[in-house]
Amino acid sequence: MSRVPIRLRLTLAFAAGMAVVLAVLGFLLYTRMESALDASVDRNLRGRADDVEALCATAGSVCRPA
Repeated sequence: MSRVPIRLRLTLAFAAGMAVVLAVLGFLLYTRMESALDASVDRNLRGRADDVEALCATAGSVCRPA
């Protein structure tokens, strides 16, 4: 039975640890960016809706359904 050298064991342990750290970091970054982008899109859409509402309030019959 051959033993695995300590150098290889340390390398594999370090690689596994780094894979876990990078996966967690990637997940956190993804969720943070997703929520920030959703908030940005919501804010922009709300602003456009306010603009359309103001335009309809001043234009009158232009915005009424046929």
